[in-house]
Amino acid sequence: MLDYNNYFYLIRFQRLDPFLATCRSVARYLVTVIQELTAVDQVPASVKEASHLVEHHENLLKATFEDSRILRLQQEGDAMLQSLEREQVNIGHTDDYK
Repeated sequence: MLDYNNYFYLIRFQRLDPFLATCRSVARYLVTVIQELTAVDQVPASVKEASHLVEHHENLLKATFEDSRILRLQQEGDAMLQSLEREQVNIGHTDDYK
């Protein structure tokens, strides 16, 4: 007899699915940021242009690290990992998990 509990896995999926959707959304945002940072077509022609570009990149990075979606994902990610670790103790002994 297996200790499989479909309800447990459905509950887990209901919690994981929104979290994974948030991960995908943040990943798309970060790709956009990276594309903007690497979209320099040519080397700046003057010190003033280079300084402006560096300032723009610094502001973009600062805004990215302070973005509420990323901060929320960091918090949710920590909580999700802790939850998954606790759940692993509960299901790690079942034959179907192995």
